[in-house]
Parts: sequence; C-alpha cells; structure tokens
Amino acid sequence: MNLKQFTKEHDPKNLIEEANHALDSLKKSPSISGHIIAVFTLLLLFVSLLWEKESKRIANSTNSSKPPSQDPNRPKNNRPKGVNKPGGQPGHPGETLRQVPIPDIVHRITVDQTKLDPNHNWRLVDQIKRQVFDIKINRQVTEYQA
Repeated sequence: MNLKQFTKEHDPKNLIEEANHALDSLKKSPSISGHIIAVFTLLLLFVSLLWEKESKRIANSTNSSKPPSQDPNRPKNNRPKGVNKPGGQPGHPGETLRQVPIPDIVHRITVDQTKLDPNHNWRLVDQIKRQVFDIKINRQVTEYQA
C-alpha cells in the first residue's frame, strides 16, 4: 500500500495526533527503553515530513488557491519559439474598413483663405474625405470634407 492509498483511507492529521499520543504513553511507561522511544520519535518525524512533502506535491494550481505562476509542478510549454514576430506577416493581404458612399453625418470643414500664405504658395485641390467609424449599438459614420 502506498501513501496515496493509505491517506485515502485514514486522515493523516488524526494519525499524527494518535502517534503523538502513543509517544506520550511510551514515555510514561517505565518498562520501555529510551532506544525504542527514540526510534518511535524518529519514525514519527519521518512520517510527518513525508506527509508534509506529499501534501505540498498534491496541492497545485488546479486544485488549490495557488496561482499558476507559483506552481512548481505546472505543465511547462515545450513548444519551440517561432521564427516570425507577432502581428501581420509579410505577404499576408491586409484588411481595412472601406469608406461608405453615404455617411450618417457629414461635417464640411471650410478653409479660411485669408489665413493662408498671401503669395499664393498653395493650390486648390479636390476635396479630401476622411471617415471615422464609431461603433455603437447602431453604426454612425461621420465624414469630414475639406
């Protein structure tokens, strides 16, 4: 019978208490030699140390409040480190939000031409449109036109 089978049938805390009680009785008995008491004391110490070690080995992060980072017996990840860095890999087609033809809200931004360079070092171009997608329960797209 191994220690696991034995501890399933007997509560080890009670066993240690009973062994301590038996040791006290042996010490009180005048017919028992000191050698037997010493051997019994060493045996009791050995069993209590064995139980302490076994109880620590049995308790792990899955069956106790011990966090996984402090569990010395947790399963290790033996997966080899990958070659690729995290994120999108070269050659992988990207995905992006496309502009919608009819946004929900349109803000027209007018440029005050009096604030621009008076030497006309600027030129008029077509409108530049940027859209911001705000995700809510209902989609609302805001378009900014300049």
